[in-house]
Amino acid sequence: MLKLEHISKSYALPSGQTECVLSDIDLGVEKGESVAIVGPSGSGKSTLLNIIGALDRPSGGKVLLDGTDLAELTDARLAELRNGQIGFIFQLHHLLSQCTVLENVLIPTLARKGGLDEAAEQRAIGLLERVGLIDHRDHRPGELSGGQMQRVAVVRALINEPKLLLADEPTGSLDRQAAENIAELLVELNRSEGVALIVVTHSMRLAGYMGKVLELSDGFLREGRS
Repeated sequence: MLKLEHISKSYALPSGQTECVLSDIDLGVEKGESVAIVGPSGSGKSTLLNIIGALDRPSGGKVLLDGTDLAELTDARLAELRNGQIGFIFQLHHLLSQCTVLENVLIPTLARKGGLDEAAEQRAIGLLERVGLIDHRDHRPGELSGGQMQRVAVVRALINEPKLLLADEPTGSLDRQAAENIAELLVELNRSEGVALIVVTHSMRLAGYMGKVLELSDGFLREGRS
């Protein structure tokens, strides 16, 4: 479903030299698979996730999603693909404070042709019920706990039924119990929705929930300890 071939990423430094962040990375992820990518700060985990999610382009190599080479797509087509086929969860929930929980969840559907429809709203309600937030559908983010806001962010990432769910330190700002709740929720939704899940994290506890653990170090991606 997702395939990375010889991915590299380099940045030009003010000195005129080049810094290589990612080197010759290969990765394959199938539908319904869950993968954790761990590594020290500055190792390039977020950079790799951004390349996978078409938020950044590699310096070399290919990213293939269902056989489509993302490098061959226009910026407009990439934006359409990100919205429809890839769900993003970040360390901070990025909810809109002026919108209700339900409205925040439905925001990604507004970019689709035809805009909001009844089916999308029903899916949102169903997902909120599954994550225990249906009674908070009309609340605003300021009325929620950190764990509840992150659950809203998870539901928002799933609203367009993506093939791939990407999470960048999704439990980094949460206390231990809330972090475990989010980890369990991600695994449950990964299985029930059949969506491929890639998580980058410092937390080996969170990584342990995933089916496969890989380590990014010195620009190279290797098998990690599970």
